Amino acid sequence: MLQYMSEVTEADVEALRDFMTARLRGIQQRHPEGSDECRAAAAIFEFFRLDCPELLQKIDRKVDLDGSEPFSTRIEAEQDVRDIIEMWSTLVHLAQPWEGSPGFNSNRWKITGYGTREAEAWMAEHPPSSWL
Repeated sequence: MLQYMSEVTEADVEALRDFMTARLRGIQQRHPEGSDECRAAAAIFEFFRLDCPELLQKIDRKVDLDGSEPFSTRIEAEQDVRDIIEMWSTLVHLAQPWEGSPGFNSNRWKITGYGTREAEAWMAEHPPSSWL
């Protein structure tokens, strides 16, 4: 089960992409070209086609930071994690209407309460009630 969105794997992205590609291609085949349904499916398909390779690249180069790396490396790595969280959230939002469909992996294809373990720990130490 996906606990933090930063833990999304290449296999998660590929499986969600393949699931959505099959659904969207099916919609395009069942509806006439130029119909609203066909256009909507094409737009979502195009988003997956363009976004998934970039997300896979960011996951592939994600590094586990131990604090000994240069500051610039840490900044880039933290930005990659933020990008992974944002991109994954978008893909999952687009796929959510199919939740409950055969083959939809609701244990992995979800938006979690926290992007990272560190974010959860920070919020535990700084609850919103302490912000005032």
